[in-house]
Amino acid sequence: MEDGEELHLTADQEHIAMVFCEVTEADLEVAKHILDSSDWQLKTAIAFYYDQNREIVIGGEEHAAVICLDKPAGAAHTDSILTDDSDDDIRYIDSGAVGSAHRGQCSETQSVSAVHVTPESRNASGQLTLLSWNVDGLDEVDLAERTKAVADIINQLCPDVVLLQEVVDVSCVLYQRYLPQYKLVSAKVEDFQQYFTCILLRNCSVKYSYHYIEDLPTIMLRNLLVAEVMFGDVKVHLLTAHLESMKGHSETRKSQLKQIFNTMKSLPQDSTVIYGGDTNLRDAEVVAVGGLPDGVRDVWMELGSDSATQYTWDLYRNNNLAVKFKSRCRFDRLFVRGSGSGFNSLTPHSLVLTGTNKLGCGRHPSDHWGLLTVFKLSPYS
Repeated sequence: MEDGEELHLTADQEHIAMVFCEVTEADLEVAKHILDSSDWQLKTAIAFYYDQNREIVIGGEEHAAVICLDKPAGAAHTDSILTDDSDDDIRYIDSGAVGSAHRGQCSETQSVSAVHVTPESRNASGQLTLLSWNVDGLDEVDLAERTKAVADIINQLCPDVVLLQEVVDVSCVLYQRYLPQYKLVSAKVEDFQQYFTCILLRNCSVKYSYHYIEDLPTIMLRNLLVAEVMFGDVKVHLLTAHLESMKGHSETRKSQLKQIFNTMKSLPQDSTVIYGGDTNLRDAEVVAVGGLPDGVRDVWMELGSDSATQYTWDLYRNNNLAVKFKSRCRFDRLFVRGSGSGFNSLTPHSLVLTGTNKLGCGRHPSDHWGLLTVFKLSPYS
C-alpha cells in the first residue's frame, strides 16, 4: 500500500484488525498498516508490533520448526506499552478459602504461601510445582486481558511446569512476551490448527531434554504432547492433551484416554510420568476403560478427593459462558505414574485451584479453573 492510499478492508480483515487492536491496544490505523505489511498474518503482525527477539519452538521432533521473531527494520521500541506497574490483585482459592497477593508479595493463606517460594529453593528441597489449565483461547472476548491475567498468575506463582490447553496463536505470542523466563513448546503441527496445547518450562529449575507429539484418534485435531525434562536428578516425562469435547464424543474420548494410559505405562521406569489437561471426562468413562491402570494414580483422588478442588469447570461460580442451564464437572485432571524401584520419584503433595476471581472486565481468566499441584521428592531407598 502506497503512503496516503486509503486501505479498504474485507469483513475478515476488519475482524482481524479488531482482534489486533484488542490485543495490542493500538489504534485502528496502526493496526491496518502493520497487518497489511504482514500480509494479514495476525501472529506475525503482533510479533512485529511487540518488537520481539526470541524463539518459539513449534511442533514435535518430526514437525519441529523454530520461529524467530526478530526486530524488523524501522520498528519502534514498544516495551513501555507492556509495562504494568499497577497494584491489581491476583486472587486464587485454596480449599474454599480465598487469598490474595499483589505482584511480588505472597498470599497469607497457608498452602498458597507454601507454593509461593522461589523456584531455586523448591528445587533444592525437592518440590516441583505444576500448573495445568485450559485457558479458553477460542473465546475472543476480552482475550488480551484474560491472557495477561493468566501470565500474571504464572509470574506470581512461579510454577516450574505449566501445561496449557486451548492456546491460540495470539495468546502464544503474548505468553512468550510476558513469560521470557519459560521455554515454550507447542503441539501445533498444522498452520490451519486453530488451537493447541503448550508446555512451559521454567529455565532456572527444569532442564529440557526433548519433546514429541503423538497422534490421537480425533476429529478435533487433538494430540498428545510429551516432553522429557530433568528436575534436579529426577527424570520426568510431562504429558498434556485436550481430549475430545462434548458428551456425544464419548467413544473417541475413551480411546484417547486408553492411549494416554498406555503411553504413561510404556515410558521408561527411571522416570516419573505426569499427565495434566482438560480431559472432558465423566467418571463413568474412566470406569468403562477399566479404571486407572496399575501404577497410575489420579492426583485429586490421591490427595483425599477434596470437594473444594473437585470442580474445575463450574458454571455456578464461573460466569464466562452465558448458558441457561448450570452444571459443574471435574473435566481437568492430573494423573501420575511414579518411577520404578531404585529411582528417585515425585509424589503429589498438595492441590489448589487458581484463576477463580474476576478481572476488571467482569469475567474470569478462563471458563476453567487452573490446577496448581506441588509434587515432592521421594528418594529411592
